[in-house]
Amino acid sequence: MKKNSLFSPLFLLLFIENYLFFCSHTSLNLLPPYLTSLGASKAFVGFFMNVNPLELVLFVVFFGRFMNNLPKKQALFTGFLLHFLSMILMFVFSQNLTVLLILRFIAAVSFVFGFTMHANLAFEIIPRAKRAGGIAIFGISGVLSNPTGSILGETILRLAHPQYLFLLGALFSLFVMTAVLFLKDPHHAHRKKEKKTFLDMLTRKNLYSWMFIAVIFGGIFSVFSTFIPNFSLERLGFANLSIYFTSLTIVAILSRTLFSNLLDSVPKRKLIAAALLFMLTSIGIILFLHWPIQLAIVGLIYGMGHSVMYPTLSTTFLGSGNEDEQAVLNNTFTAFYTFGNVSLTTFLGFVGDFFGMTSIFLVTGFLVLACFFVAVRHKDQNIGAVN
Repeated sequence: MKKNSLFSPLFLLLFIENYLFFCSHTSLNLLPPYLTSLGASKAFVGFFMNVNPLELVLFVVFFGRFMNNLPKKQALFTGFLLHFLSMILMFVFSQNLTVLLILRFIAAVSFVFGFTMHANLAFEIIPRAKRAGGIAIFGISGVLSNPTGSILGETILRLAHPQYLFLLGALFSLFVMTAVLFLKDPHHAHRKKEKKTFLDMLTRKNLYSWMFIAVIFGGIFSVFSTFIPNFSLERLGFANLSIYFTSLTIVAILSRTLFSNLLDSVPKRKLIAAALLFMLTSIGIILFLHWPIQLAIVGLIYGMGHSVMYPTLSTTFLGSGNEDEQAVLNNTFTAFYTFGNVSLTTFLGFVGDFFGMTSIFLVTGFLVLACFFVAVRHKDQNIGAVN
């Protein structure tokens, strides 16, 4: 195998492990209607479903440099073990919202380690010249977990009690704990020389526009995955997420496989602006949800935008700094993206409590439009080395 080949054995193992890791979390995608049946408000549902990104942001801000120096194999295994034990206890205490929330915070440690460490390992083993396209391919592993979790979750809801969603998450935790035993850390030398922190990145004015877009982008994805089950229940009479995620996954795999090379050649500003237009279109369609086929169309169009946006925006952050800053820059992007997950979803949950489900998607649309204008007004020379 050539030295600069993308599909090394370590890359393929990391791809599988990342898929199983995300499946352990997407197994709970169909939980919102059950939480609502226990008396939870839309704001609580939005917060509960996005505890993972909240905890990730806190870890990156306060322990980012420490996390980069942890032995990755041991840290990942510990995180996945905590997730497994938490899922078992959530199954036992499935009727108690307070206990569920506490256990959710404990389980989120696996998300913090898995999300950041898998991404950092991927950036290290992917050749720099193929980084945007390589991250697009690697991201398919996470995308595949969405229909997996949704389809299995809907099957459980049809055949058993919603509390068995927690056992599904525990099962995937066992799988990923097994996979991590075979993981080998490449131990790149530049990790030891890294002196920058997350707070240092906040002073880089050339990243401010992309930080704002990363927050809104994270919010869009989370709003769709969190509120579509309840919105489809309200509009269609049944809770569904698999139709949306299946079409999103199909288009993500096709676009990232066939056009990944373009992500390393087209100017980043243009790619980001185009991705935002796809997302805005998908929001316009879901506002008028009346038929199940619309969920598939929304997934198709949003999937195009997401498939372009995530690898493009993440490598834009990486391209703004030196090679020895890659981990902290990736963690910075991840922190802003995941901060959008929890902050916007919780805020829009409050909006939905007062003005209804439609208002959630309407406000999201205005935020995406604001991002589009920020992107088109950004000057190419300020984007960074990735151009």
